[in-house]
Amino acid sequence: MPRLTQALMLLVSLAPAPPTVHHGSQGPAAHPRVYDLQVDLPGKAFAGTLAVDVDAAPPTVNLQVGGQEAKVLSVKGTADSLDLLTSQDGDLFAYRLRFEGEKVLGTVLYNGGDLKGTVTGRRQR
Repeated sequence: MPRLTQALMLLVSLAPAPPTVHHGSQGPAAHPRVYDLQVDLPGKAFAGTLAVDVDAAPPTVNLQVGGQEAKVLSVKGTADSLDLLTSQDGDLFAYRLRFEGEKVLGTVLYNGGDLKGTVTGRRQR
């Protein structure tokens, strides 16, 4: 076989395979659930949004509270509940959320429990 043909065959064999689209339980793309939130701490109330895909491994989360994106440090979740540890402006927040149909309900602890608040929300349509 001529050297040029051998070189081309080697390049083709080393080229990365095209991406695979997974079907079935994973689906072809993530479809996160998005919720409008109300986060109430003593003396303060914040609007927010939560986008969560608990079917992803690990679950993916985007949380915005008070117009700012929270840095998600850890996520543990199921289809019915979600525990988040986040950081925002150097402060730590621990969220414990549960999903009930179109609603999300839960608690938030600020800086290890200095303040305790509630979280309520409804899924966007």
